[in-house]
Amino acid sequence: DLLKVLKKVKEKRDEINEARQSIETAKTQYNQQHKMVNSVHLKYIAWTLAGLTIGAMAIRQIRSA
Repeated sequence: DLLKVLKKVKEKRDEINEARQSIETAKTQYNQQHKMVNSVHLKYIAWTLAGLTIGAMAIRQIRSA
């Protein structure tokens, strides 16, 4: 009886450890995707600012000519 209980406890412990590992993997993947999305947004912001700057410079050159 005791061996059966120990075996069940070990099986449950293994299941819990697998679940913890899956949770950690999911958290890591989420964090990586979150960082990727943030970097994409920053790239869009940078390109937008660069475009606005070049556009403002062009308008200034056209007005002064």
